[in-house]
Amino acid sequence: MAFTTDASEVSVRIENVRNDKGFVFASVCRSEEFLKTRCLYSSRIEAKAPSVVVSFESVRSGSYAIQVFHDENDDGDLNLNSMGLPSEGYGFSNNVQRPRYRDAEVDIGEGGASFGIRLRYP
Repeated sequence: MAFTTDASEVSVRIENVRNDKGFVFASVCRSEEFLKTRCLYSSRIEAKAPSVVVSFESVRSGSYAIQVFHDENDDGDLNLNSMGLPSEGYGFSNNVQRPRYRDAEVDIGEGGASFGIRLRYP
């Protein structure tokens, strides 16, 4: 993956936030960071139903995947149930259901980008 020195703003509209509890976390991730706790670009915003917008400044052009989750209990983690599946709302770029980088991959160019992600709740 090649990066250039240019940097752009990325806006992510997160829809289907079911309540105002906790925070919504969003991350713009390189392939090696995808599904990890920390990515190069990460942010959180107070949850507000039905949607929130998270903006990232100075994102370098390149290929990324965006991952989001609604941390309703404000513990800083995406909680999982006994089967290892999310018990809080989550979503990925391209609104893919299965968290595979190649399916969620998006390109961010010099002009920036805007994306919409719909949260899924178990």
